[in-house]
Amino acid sequence: MKKSLVLVSAVLFLIMSFSLAGAASVTVGAESTITVDGTSYTLVSVPPDYSGLMWEVSGTGYKACLCKMTAFRALQALGIYLSNNDLPSAQINITTGWNTDGPEELFVESMPWVEGVNFSYADPITPGSLLTLTDAWYEFSYMGATYKVSSSYDNYRFSPDINHAGYVEDWDFFDYRTYFQTTSGSDPKKNYFSTILRPQIVDNLKGETWFEVSAVPIPGTGWLLGSSLLGLVGMGRRIVRPKDPE
Repeated sequence: MKKSLVLVSAVLFLIMSFSLAGAASVTVGAESTITVDGTSYTLVSVPPDYSGLMWEVSGTGYKACLCKMTAFRALQALGIYLSNNDLPSAQINITTGWNTDGPEELFVESMPWVEGVNFSYADPITPGSLLTLTDAWYEFSYMGATYKVSSSYDNYRFSPDINHAGYVEDWDFFDYRTYFQTTSGSDPKKNYFSTILRPQIVDNLKGETWFEVSAVPIPGTGWLLGSSLLGLVGMGRRIVRPKDPE
């Protein structure tokens, strides 16, 4: 009985270890240049220079695009995780849960990825106005392996202005973003998002950022491993030691 419990514990440990294999916290420094297919791309630039990929056209001017900035930093995190300084777009397929135009504009319009071939959105996917931290992920398939890069909550932290009329004590970035996206007109909460919160997130993404990178197991592999080990447990239980002669 004790041996069976030990074997079962070992099975569970191995399955858990397999599912967590390759997980790592990756810190991306303020360096904002990455190389893809031998071409260098830069995220950050300071106005009046709007050549950095962080910018998008807004009305008659420009504004920083948080979605493009996060996607760029996620790609940097992959490069750091793989120790690869020149990522090959034709060999990397990208899928994301972040349902906005930003990732597509970055990877397809500014970089060499091909929509529908090397870049796609997850299916099913959260509506763009209701995104949360759990949607801030990218999966990069490369050389037969898939790596999931998930944004850390720390990338969206901000210092609250409790005296502002739009301040809500328990709201985080995603609460304010959803309100901003789903509420018409203007009010203090929307103003808070635009003038207090959003600029701080831009500064976060221009500086040091954090991501969780993990290798995604091949579907069914963990189950096969567990089944095989459980089979060994069964075999072990069927082996009966002969009794000592009396």
